Amino acid sequence: MTMAPSGGRRFISITHLHIYAIVNTIISYKLSLNKPNTLRILDIGCGNGILLSTLLKELPPRYPDLQIEFYGLDVEDSHIQERDYFKKTLELLNQTKFSSEWNTNLRLIHSENHWPFEDNFFDIIYSNQVLEHVFNQHLFFNEIKRTMKQDGYSFHLFPLKHYFYEGHLLIPFVHKFKSWTSTYHWIKGASYLGLGKYRVHKKEKLCTSIQHFSERHADYLFYEVNYQTALEITKTAKSCRLKPSFDFTSLYYKQKLRSVFKLRPLEVYKLKNFRSFRNSLYFFFFKYVAGITLMVRKKNIY
Repeated sequence: MTMAPSGGRRFISITHLHIYAIVNTIISYKLSLNKPNTLRILDIGCGNGILLSTLLKELPPRYPDLQIEFYGLDVEDSHIQERDYFKKTLELLNQTKFSSEWNTNLRLIHSENHWPFEDNFFDIIYSNQVLEHVFNQHLFFNEIKRTMKQDGYSFHLFPLKHYFYEGHLLIPFVHKFKSWTSTYHWIKGASYLGLGKYRVHKKEKLCTSIQHFSERHADYLFYEVNYQTALEITKTAKSCRLKPSFDFTSLYYKQKLRSVFKLRPLEVYKLKNFRSFRNSLYFFFFKYVAGITLMVRKKNIY
């Protein structure tokens, strides 16, 4: 949990703080190059809307001379979200002080649909723990390429396949098997050893036995999760004429450390982090222990 310097709760997670700091850095950089009148931001996989509502509260007061338009997008065929979750998202966002035309700006589509936005529309496009659930990643990146402005930025926080510890089941290496049967038995064995979420699910009556839990979550890993390696994800982005990098990856861990030692959180990063060699170096290690930050751009000056 990240606390404001005054003790008030502003961000529900380090991830939300990290996204806020990246957006601040991008806006600062864009304002240093030119002064846009309007800035459009899209949250892909906006889910319950908490992150959008946080940015809606934090950003406009920080940039009073800049008109910031917020948009949200999610899919109706997700099996991860609870039923009618999007209605609750709409209700939450309509309660914010800086409300937008959410009936227009908040969109729900099928995962194989093209996004209902104009070409070259957004300045910033981001997602939080979404890309590992996207199966048609060519469509995902092609839509970013289409809807993002020429000098726009798109960044995404998510775990790669390199990650040792699968973050949904909390079982090591379980996402690395190609066989459903091997996955099932790994979950089952880990659950007998007390690893993972079986005991929690059993207590909450979400499963009837270890066998039921193991089968259900082996299905989850095969049908709802699509982990990619760093090479695979960068090749896909490049095939869609986007420039991939891992800018800001190291800053997420810096935020975590500052939180552990009760230091003031970083609300804006240094502009040099856009092209920092240090991020590439740290990425080599961090991709094995936690999620990474993928940045894609489409501007081509060659």
